Amino acid sequence: QSLAEFDDDGEGRWGSLSGAIENNVRAKTFANFLRTGQVLRRSEVPFATYNEYLPGVIGFSNELERYAIKRASDKDARSVMVCKNVVELINSQLMLFDFRNGPIRHRYDSMKYVVRKMEDTLFELSLVHEIFDPEVMEDANSTSKNEEVMQDADAPTILDLQEFDQMRQEMEAFDEKRDIVIKKCRDLQK
Repeated sequence: QSLAEFDDDGEGRWGSLSGAIENNVRAKTFANFLRTGQVLRRSEVPFATYNEYLPGVIGFSNELERYAIKRASDKDARSVMVCKNVVELINSQLMLFDFRNGPIRHRYDSMKYVVRKMEDTLFELSLVHEIFDPEVMEDANSTSKNEEVMQDADAPTILDLQEFDQMRQEMEAFDEKRDIVIKKCRDLQK
């Protein structure tokens, strides 16, 4: 049976298969980022639902944190800066979602720690004067590059903002339907 044949509501989709797909998204996204400097688009992993893609991207952010720490130990401040900017961009998009209290929400909660760790890593690098390029420090204090990327959805970006908007809309539509079902069930109980 192919992955496409598994239904979101089917028993086979949740559990180990869903976890494996999330890990696949995480690993493929990390490899793609190292090759191209871009986050893997959801359309490039068509078998992943948004419930699997988003945790995979969050897992990718955790991988970037570990990668940035390794690069910092090699005194590569520019790579740490790139990783920090990507994580902040992903986090800014995820903040637009209403994850409610579910599995994605629990994973999303780790993002603030990843962002903080990246900021701390850059700060620690800045304390070592002989290895830190002043131009990199100026870039670290400037958020204008991130703001430009987030505002211009048509420009080639690290992250496909339109796909994130589409996933957010899908989640909102699903939540609305779920709320209607819950309300009808409660009405029956009255």
